[in-house]
Amino acid sequence: MSENASPAAAPAGAPAAPAKKGGAAGMLIGVLVSAILSGGAAFGGARIAGGKPPPVHEEGPKINLIKAPGITVALEPFLANIVDAEGKPHALKITIAIELSHETKEEEFKAFIPRVRDAILTYLRGLTAEKLADPKGLDELRKEILEKLHGVGALGAESILVTDLISQ
Repeated sequence: MSENASPAAAPAGAPAAPAKKGGAAGMLIGVLVSAILSGGAAFGGARIAGGKPPPVHEEGPKINLIKAPGITVALEPFLANIVDAEGKPHALKITIAIELSHETKEEEFKAFIPRVRDAILTYLRGLTAEKLADPKGLDELRKEILEKLHGVGALGAESILVTDLISQ
């Protein structure tokens, strides 16, 4: 027989190798422990380095962050004469709705409607046709009307909605 006949055979006089315990199960546990430790080290290194995890984009309904409107009170249309830069009169018809704060009750606000209409009509008669034609004019109109309403005591008014606007 040759000297290399059996690779598992130990040379004579050498101590016998101990039998392995656990076999495949031991190897699996070793691989799992190594993987867990490697993952933990990578995560810890990224945290120390200041890296941020990538954002998670979940599919599903989008949450609307705009506050839900309160009660809306629609006013009767306003008719007024406004003038242009040359003093020429123009007819104006505008319909306004007033959105109330969530704390304000509609009955409380209705007591102010005569004052509100008077303040709005007085303001509209001072407008010029050029101001309404300006793209920013409508935003300014809303802001100024809201200030007028607060000035007459209608503090529950939260925003002004222009629902109809006709000028000739």
